[in-house]
Amino acid sequence: MKKFSSVHGTVTMIQDYSVSSDEELNGCYKLMSLLTEDGSTVNFVISPTTYFLDHVMVSIGDRVTAFYDVNVPVILIYPPQYQALIIARDNPYQNVKVDYFDSQLENYFLSTPGNRQFGGFQPPFAPPGQGPDAGAPTSPPPSFVPQQQAEAYAVDPGGIARCLFSYTYVWLRGFEQFWFYPTFVGRNSISGYRWTGSRWIYFGIDLQQIESFTCY
Repeated sequence: MKKFSSVHGTVTMIQDYSVSSDEELNGCYKLMSLLTEDGSTVNFVISPTTYFLDHVMVSIGDRVTAFYDVNVPVILIYPPQYQALIIARDNPYQNVKVDYFDSQLENYFLSTPGNRQFGGFQPPFAPPGQGPDAGAPTSPPPSFVPQQQAEAYAVDPGGIARCLFSYTYVWLRGFEQFWFYPTFVGRNSISGYRWTGSRWIYFGIDLQQIESFTCY
């Protein structure tokens, strides 16, 4: 099984990388260099199987996260060089986590409530009696799916705060939608419990990811 790790940095170089004398492979592989925040350089081999999240084009100067398998043997050279499995260009409205997940997205959530996270997003700190300490609902959400309003709501702490401790249906940018039970609203994010279809799990959302919502 693959064990994923990642490097985040700024792209400083992209050039052809030769892996064979076969001319048909010329141009199919690239070598990408990243400059990390601590000033070190890490190289990644980009192959035809490397997945670029959202199929974006990456250029020199872009800030990206490169994911690789730590179990794959590497040559002992400097700068270190890894086989890139996934490349994600920085997006302020997107959090990326690479791992194996079951049907309940179980691996998204760590075992300790204070450390649970979704896609790398840490839910906001909540006062006593709110956040995970407030507890999940004791019953499932309504069985129907509300109709989304024609116009998107402006999502801000003042607007969505009225939905605290209420069954709330949320539409995220990117077409994901689900029942949510918010227990704390921060300046930029909200946390609470998300319904998976069979149970409630603790969950955090960046407010900018929410397109619209309605609560009952």
